[in-house]
Amino acid sequence: MGLPGGPDSLALVAAAAAEGNDVRAVVIDHGLQEGSADVAQRAAGAAEELGVPAEVVAVTVDAAPGVSVEAAARTARY
Repeated sequence: MGLPGGPDSLALVAAAAAEGNDVRAVVIDHGLQEGSADVAQRAAGAAEELGVPAEVVAVTVDAAPGVSVEAAARTARY
């Protein structure tokens, strides 16, 4: 399950785990903001506190001319 780290996504992770589903969280660090690695680690730690294994995957975002950073981040995430 993708985990951005906000309260909504953490609630979904908690609910899925509470339902007895086999859940694993993946946090993508796009590296677009200073401190993003720390934010990603905190999100993974929050999932692990819920009993859900989590990993952080760092990606490189390359926005070509005419492509928004958001679109490039989405492509890198997938």
